[in-house]
Parts: sequence; structure tokens; C-alpha cells
Amino acid sequence: MDYLTESFALVRKSASVLAVSSDNERQDLLRKIAKKLNANCQFIFEENQKDMEVAREAGISDAVLHRLLFSEEKLASVTKGLEELALQKDPIGRTREKRELDPGFVLEKCTFPIGVIGMIFE
Repeated sequence: MDYLTESFALVRKSASVLAVSSDNERQDLLRKIAKKLNANCQFIFEENQKDMEVAREAGISDAVLHRLLFSEEKLASVTKGLEELALQKDPIGRTREKRELDPGFVLEKCTFPIGVIGMIFE
């Protein structure tokens, strides 16, 4: 099994754990991700520079190179976003709408996790 396949399998397994975790556990996880990004920033920046060199050699346009560059400013933005997300009210299990259509027949719209969302930084 290759690295990406193994990583996706681990994400799927982790998603089921997160689905039953508490709001505090999910908030702590977001904060830990931000801390790990900051703690590993030198490695991330070095690897990004390697990607930038390969992209330049491949003739990638300046506009795309600009998006590929993961700078200290982008790291700060990402970690700030994670911290802000951790401060938001938990959306899971929230009733968004509730109405009785007929006696004893109630329609309720609730929020719940539907799966895994992946983000790939260009």
C-alpha cells in the first residue's frame, strides 16, 4: 500500500473516532494541529522550497508559483484560522429548524457530521 492510500485509511478510521468525540476534544485537536504546524514550520518551509524549485524547473507560471509558496504569513493565517475555528460554537447536533407538520409528526433539521473533508494545499 502506498503512502497516500495508508494516509486515507488512517483518516477514515480517525473520522469515526472524531464523530463521537466531544466538542472540547475537537477544539483541543484543532489547537494541537496549529501547534504542530508551528513546531514543524522549518521542515514545512524546507519541503516547500523543494517543491518551489521543482515547479520552477518545470516552467510553472509565476501566478501558480505564488500560490504554491507557503510563507510565514500563510502559516500564520492557517494557524489563526484553526484557533478561530476552535473558538466557534460546536455545530454538531444543533437543531436548525423544527416544526410540527401534523399532530405528533415533527420535522426537524439538525446538523451532523457527514464524512471527511480533505484539504490539499496547492
